[in-house]
Amino acid sequence: ILLRYSASLGTLYACPDTAAPTYPECHRDFRHETTFGAGVADPDGQARDHATANVSSANSVVNRILKLVDFMALAYPSSGFEQFQQKTGGTCDVMNNTYSTCELDWSKVALLGHSQGAGVALYMAKFYSMRAVGLFSGSYDAFVDAGVATAAPWTDEGDFDTPPGSIRTLMHTNDYGADRIRAVADAVGVPGPEVSATVTPFLTNRLVTSLSSQCPWDGAPSHNSTAVSAC
Repeated sequence: ILLRYSASLGTLYACPDTAAPTYPECHRDFRHETTFGAGVADPDGQARDHATANVSSANSVVNRILKLVDFMALAYPSSGFEQFQQKTGGTCDVMNNTYSTCELDWSKVALLGHSQGAGVALYMAKFYSMRAVGLFSGSYDAFVDAGVATAAPWTDEGDFDTPPGSIRTLMHTNDYGADRIRAVADAVGVPGPEVSATVTPFLTNRLVTSLSSQCPWDGAPSHNSTAVSAC
């Protein structure tokens, strides 16, 4: 499934580098609100709110993905979506009381995200033990000062429910946020080294490409070339 959710505020606008000394937890609050909704507790019981994100519980990523899978399971019973829910014989075994719907079997989920979506996917990896997480052109959760990128505190805590060995990255070497992406991958512990995506088999979790984008109309062709089909 390709999820649509509220994401009108970009990461660099939500958490500019100037916020580093006064608001070091900016990225955590931003990802939390997009993922769970403003003031909504995460699975660890912590509620957060970013000053300008304005994402409601209903528009959060987790609510939308739970509700979408539930809708697909009910509307298309022969398509197999129920296997991704914690159900037995059509009956929900584990309810997510926060969003009033059936919980997913996260162990069967491979979550992929591009750009800001990469930050969301990585943040969800802290709370859910998933089969795999793929980050395209992200995550940007780092502050840059004097040309040095420092990963946000939440990426460097070592308490991810999805282990770093199940997290993979793909970025373009000319991405304007390459230093941020590398800093976050290092902080999380995503196994390296970086290897060109043109070399197979893939014996690393960190792939890079230097191929020219096919999107001359795009303002950020290298950034978007990892996930946008036309690029």
